Amino acid sequence: MKLAWARMSCPPISRTCPFLIYERSVTLDFSRPGKPTDNGFVESFNGRLRDECLDTHWFLSLEDARSKIETWRRATMRAVLTVP
Repeated sequence: MKLAWARMSCPPISRTCPFLIYERSVTLDFSRPGKPTDNGFVESFNGRLRDECLDTHWFLSLEDARSKIETWRRATMRAVLTVP
């Protein structure tokens, strides 16, 4: 049995999604709106992104936001990979 996370508020990506879920015997485990403890890894990442990047920069355009977020992502991954 496979387990997949999904947010209740997200619509299916396509009309074939329910058929693929059934065909591959995937059990969906929905995270409840307003319950961040349902998926701690995602909530932890979102909090870190917000604290370390989004709250510390002004974005002048979508391209500027993409550039600054990519720079933050690379620096974060470098720091994670170099931890002894």
